[in-house]
Amino acid sequence: MPPSARDLAAQKVQFKKEQEQLFRDFLDVVDALDQACQHWQQAHGEHLQSFQAVDVHPRSRRSGWQRWLRGIWAALRGQPIRASEANTTALKAQMAEILESAHTGTAVIHRSLLDALDRQEVKPIFALGQPFNPNTMKALGREERSDAAPNVVIEEVVRGYQWRDRVLREAQVIVAVPPAAD
Repeated sequence: MPPSARDLAAQKVQFKKEQEQLFRDFLDVVDALDQACQHWQQAHGEHLQSFQAVDVHPRSRRSGWQRWLRGIWAALRGQPIRASEANTTALKAQMAEILESAHTGTAVIHRSLLDALDRQEVKPIFALGQPFNPNTMKALGREERSDAAPNVVIEEVVRGYQWRDRVLREAQVIVAVPPAAD
């Protein structure tokens, strides 16, 4: 016996709910990749600025690659890198290359996921600088600002997304309010 029209409609509704939940789950991955991209970019800048050279005896028993690995490991933990003056420039360049490569790789994965979601009609809700919209945004707080119009989003804490005409996740924002009169 073929399924009834009512059964088909119920299956269609169930499928749409499952699709929506799947997209919500992917938003957690997008958020994690956003944070990873920010982390790698920040790490790149911080490690290059905090790179410290400490002389080591030239007669060290470690081979060149062992010293290099120890230096990279120390830098990733935020400790000073032990190197001779001759190796300092090379280690800086290698560290910069590693951090840049990690940032680029993470950014490529992030972009690929956003493109895949875009093909499924999952779009970000761009809230920054826009008037507050309670249908697509959730105000986490208000901040007195004289340089922004009242009721305008001045900070996007968590990006919101919509799928077709449905809000998958509201944008979580901070909204400007006029300064209080003295």
